[in-house]
Amino acid sequence: MRAAAGQLQFERAALIRDQIAAIENVVQDRSTAFKVKGNLDVIAFVQTKEIAYFEVFFIRHSKLTGRNTRIVDGIEDEGPPQIMSNFVKQYYTAARSIPSEILVQYQVDESELISKWLTDLKGSRVTLIVPTRGAKKKLLDMLIENVQQGLQLYLVKQPSTISPDII
Repeated sequence: MRAAAGQLQFERAALIRDQIAAIENVVQDRSTAFKVKGNLDVIAFVQTKEIAYFEVFFIRHSKLTGRNTRIVDGIEDEGPPQIMSNFVKQYYTAARSIPSEILVQYQVDESELISKWLTDLKGSRVTLIVPTRGAKKKLLDMLIENVQQGLQLYLVKQPSTISPDII
């Protein structure tokens, strides 16, 4: 951040500052993850006209143990439920582990079919949930905030071929 400011790249420095603040919020709000029991993944995204920027939080044994970021393009004609459905299918096709619960930001198209497919892959029940209250909702909201900051930082680093208009 200081290096960017020193080079008079004030917008970039501000975005880096905001990303640092978002990370600090994640660290401070880790107690939310401890209120969520078990193993689960939390998936959220934000989109521009051309791409969807995804993040997945991994909660294992009630602790935030990591995260993964993915960029998906070719989403121009898709709505959020379809984008989320396609991502879940692609992501868990190659995933090393599948938790018992997957919290998603949007209702997944064909959620029963995808849940059954994930259950078959895992060998035990997997549910897809759009949380609406409580610790799981707070955790999802924290991830959504993180995703928004992450997209802004990603766009700053990219050539200007990607429109910054967030949908």
